[in-house]
Amino acid sequence: MSEETGLSFRFESMNIYDKVMEHGFIVDYLKSDCELISKYIWATIGSTLDLDTLPSRLPSLPPERYRVFPKEALVKDNIASASFLCPSSEQLFEAKLSRAKLLSLKNSTKPIWHFEVEPESSVRYLPGDAFGIFVENDSQLVSLLLERLKINDPLYMKDTKSVSSVTVEVFSALRKQFDLFSTPKKSLLRLLGEFCVDDREERALLLLSSDIGRDTYRTLFIRGRVSLLDILMAFPSCEPPLQRVLDCLPFLTPRYYSASSCYESDSRKIDFVFSLVHYPIFSEKKWMRRGHATGVFDRICNQLEKWPKHNVRLTIFHHPSLYFHPPDNLQIPYLMICAGTGLAPFRGFVEARRRHYEKWLSMEDGLAAVEGELVERTFVGPIYLFFGCRKIGEFQDYLEEIETDISFLPDSKLFVCYSRESGDVKYVQDLLKKQAEQVCNLIFSHSSSCIYVCGDGANMAKGVQESLIDIFVNEHIFGNKEDAKNFMKELSDERRYVQDIWFWG
Repeated sequence: MSEETGLSFRFESMNIYDKVMEHGFIVDYLKSDCELISKYIWATIGSTLDLDTLPSRLPSLPPERYRVFPKEALVKDNIASASFLCPSSEQLFEAKLSRAKLLSLKNSTKPIWHFEVEPESSVRYLPGDAFGIFVENDSQLVSLLLERLKINDPLYMKDTKSVSSVTVEVFSALRKQFDLFSTPKKSLLRLLGEFCVDDREERALLLLSSDIGRDTYRTLFIRGRVSLLDILMAFPSCEPPLQRVLDCLPFLTPRYYSASSCYESDSRKIDFVFSLVHYPIFSEKKWMRRGHATGVFDRICNQLEKWPKHNVRLTIFHHPSLYFHPPDNLQIPYLMICAGTGLAPFRGFVEARRRHYEKWLSMEDGLAAVEGELVERTFVGPIYLFFGCRKIGEFQDYLEEIETDISFLPDSKLFVCYSRESGDVKYVQDLLKKQAEQVCNLIFSHSSSCIYVCGDGANMAKGVQESLIDIFVNEHIFGNKEDAKNFMKELSDERRYVQDIWFWG
């Protein structure tokens, strides 16, 4: 086997769910784990549901949408390759994943990666814009699902609700079009119950889909993240037809990642950063699974770092941001606040500001045009970046680049804190309070100053907003919290306080 062929095999056979020891079990879909998962599911059902109870208010069965047929019934001139279904009007395009570099410390339980993609043609974007990236389902996972449904021969399918009557191979469609990881809907559980041979399994699934099983459903599927394949493995007598299972599956959705670079007219390269996500799958247990997209990216980046010439391609599309962009006017100061991978868009913000300032300095006369007005060269608004991560050494390459750019800009500063290191400042909201005077000086130095926040919406973003309100009161900008809150609302209404946040789980 040649090195190139062997490498292609490695990429094709990378399983999303291989085991990684961290805080306990990282479980996967390999058959050796089926008994473990099934025991948990039935223990939860047995402790929370009375299987002698009749289900009430069952959901409606999903309407029939797909037609599945064997190869013998195939019309050859109507076959198409399965493709990702873009949720927006933006055009899909392919991009080569050309480079990967680890930004976290080696052997970290939460790897952080920088990776670069190169579209076939240049894509113009602004700092703060995101890109939707599609990630296929793992081929081994699809094979396991088809094996469980007793599908041994190639099958083809048509979407009867689609305007274009296109035929695709089922295996290909399961890889690129259907979400196998999302929470099973109650209508799917009812359908599975209808096809159980065993009475006990049928009653359990019907109860889970009814009002009576609401709490158990939440325990298993919302908090426990039990999947379709978990259920099929735990209910061996369930034999639903593939066509009806497809009727219940949602479409695969893209993952959105902010560009961590600034557009260059002479380059096609777009940078991104992500951290590997692990999430618990069973309540009150330390069993974890890798996130779908980040699990795939982590594997690819590990391989790409070793074999950088390998041709890995992604399907992506440009997803412009409405308001999360830095001001074009060099006079306007702004504050950037982030933690972890929330640093990504601000790398582009700072680079764009530095380029704008360099262009301004290169002008021959003593004045510079900013949004149609002549501005004295000495007056340039500063920018501050407040960043929090876990340990010293993480994001080192990014921080060195940003520090170089910021040091070039007048009166601009970078502030960093580390949550896993010793010291009195652990989180970025604490760092803001420590630099309260400078924060206020920047925000109130200009009538159009802006604040940008990027990161976890459940904790970090909420803590940042509360810290800013406390700062405005403690620094005697406002006499009470109510006035400070009203000021924050005004900033938000004027698009001067803009958040790019996400929520886990």
